[in-house]
Amino acid sequence: MTILNDKQARRLLAAVLAVCLPAAQARALAEPQTPPGEKHFEMKYETGTEAIESGKKVGVAVTPDNIVLVWQNHTRVTISAQAITDISYDTVSWRRSADVLPVADSLASGPAPPPGQGGEGLAALVMVTLITAVFAHAIKTTQHFVRLAWMEDGRERVVWLKVGKGEYAGFLASLEQVTGRRFVDRAAERQQLVQELRARLDRFPVDLDRKTWVEGIVLPPGHYQAVVLEREPGRGEIYFFAGPAISEDAIKAAAVVELVAQPGEAAPRTAYKNLAGVSALAEIQTSTKTVRFR
Repeated sequence: MTILNDKQARRLLAAVLAVCLPAAQARALAEPQTPPGEKHFEMKYETGTEAIESGKKVGVAVTPDNIVLVWQNHTRVTISAQAITDISYDTVSWRRSADVLPVADSLASGPAPPPGQGGEGLAALVMVTLITAVFAHAIKTTQHFVRLAWMEDGRERVVWLKVGKGEYAGFLASLEQVTGRRFVDRAAERQQLVQELRARLDRFPVDLDRKTWVEGIVLPPGHYQAVVLEREPGRGEIYFFAGPAISEDAIKAAAVVELVAQPGEAAPRTAYKNLAGVSALAEIQTSTKTVRFR
């Protein structure tokens, strides 16, 4: 065995480094580098306003200034962090559907237009208040979804992203950090709303004798029970349930309504109005109040 002296050992080390360092530097240059402050996530596109196939894998980069969606290794959507108007988390999937999603925005921003009057597209993807979660139309899962909404060129754009179990918390935290916005937990809101509805004892029966339009939903004729939540004087929400149970699965429609107190007891009645040839609720009179629809 040859024993190297100190001088020989230094020469051998210099020779090894001369060979290895260039190769290591070349590998470092070839590998993509993540800029400081940038985080990457892999997820799937669920639905929204972008021309991306549902279920398509997308890479999402969260930078201090932008959120960038990339799919097929080249197509991208760049969202300014300051343009973000909503970050929502949910455990149910909201699919692109002509009869499911029109309810989402109607309760928050105005009455849903009758069939054929428009408004079933982009506005139907917006869910900005608690009561827009019409439970009967959500596709129930145990998965994790994040909704991003932002304004661009005067119109709102929206994406729903399906995020992995191990990544959704980190993704939400990154979004909060770069946008300065807190995310809204829609699943927790729904649970809170159901508890609130179950606690109300002033439910009342509603009998519909025809197909009836209620904020984007056509209710078939039949017997329902209704619960009204008064959010402020003269204004509230009404929820229609099929059957005796107050549960997510039993909610069939909901609407923002005007509430007018009755000076004395009145006979219950249901009044209809015509909206472009479609029957819609005008008002419901109970023994204590009149519920007026927009």
